[in-house]
Amino acid sequence: MQHHYTLKGKHLTITERYLIERWNRDGKSNRQIAQLLGKAPQTIHNEIKRGTILQQVRKGKFERSYSADYAQLVYEDKLRAGADCP
Repeated sequence: MQHHYTLKGKHLTITERYLIERWNRDGKSNRQIAQLLGKAPQTIHNEIKRGTILQQVRKGKFERSYSADYAQLVYEDKLRAGADCP
């Protein structure tokens, strides 16, 4: 467990996103996840907000949940879009 934050501007890796997904599913708070990863709590909040999708769990029943794969796709799309801009 880390007791300091990483430097600003350091992007989350897919591995970190999978850890966020697992810990979030296990009920850990954003602050607990941030402490485990050595990130700012606001970074975790923003990441979960950005990577949350609506999934159908059964007919007529939907739940919001964080998806590391979806969050990674959003990140890569934004990265590509930024690279395309002059």
